[in-house]
Amino acid sequence: MVIQDVSESRKLMKRLSYSALHDTLTRLPNRASFEHQLKRLLYDAAEHQHRHVLVFIDLDRFKAVNDSAGHAAGDALLRELSDLMQHHLRSSDFLARLGGDEFALLMPDCQVEQACEVIQHIVTTVNDYRFQWLGRLYQVGASVGVTQISPDNCQSSDVLSQADIACCNAKRSGRGRYVVYEQHRLPLAGIIRASTPR
Repeated sequence: MVIQDVSESRKLMKRLSYSALHDTLTRLPNRASFEHQLKRLLYDAAEHQHRHVLVFIDLDRFKAVNDSAGHAAGDALLRELSDLMQHHLRSSDFLARLGGDEFALLMPDCQVEQACEVIQHIVTTVNDYRFQWLGRLYQVGASVGVTQISPDNCQSSDVLSQADIACCNAKRSGRGRYVVYEQHRLPLAGIIRASTPR
């Protein structure tokens, strides 16, 4: 009989599995993890008629922080904003970092109208946040695109394109705001506070 202690190899496998599905900087789920979760919600919408929300979050003026303060400052800012955004989410919501200054949020069992209040809180929080680094203050913002995942709209390419179009419209219409994708109408800009930085 041979007795072998496999606890170390199990720990290693666990760490490797975690690393494969999480962003090492923010510890948020990564793009691969997001794509897996999106696929699950698309299937749920198609098979069980449930409705979910997909959100793209793109940080405004983040490159300026990286360029003027360095990558260490940019990394610290990404970690801080990741923590701030998570404070506004339900336990079932799924925030992922796709790469660079791009994030995605999946809100299961949610209508766009319900999601907009949470999204506005996230936009306002990021817009109002003052990041301090080596005695200097920096301010970024968030441009956000929102779309509904529904039984009529459960193709990955469609919902990703819609969220991206809405996010681009948020940037084009002044940044620091959210835009909801409306299939048969022009995208609607979310209400923003008058103090939103430009």
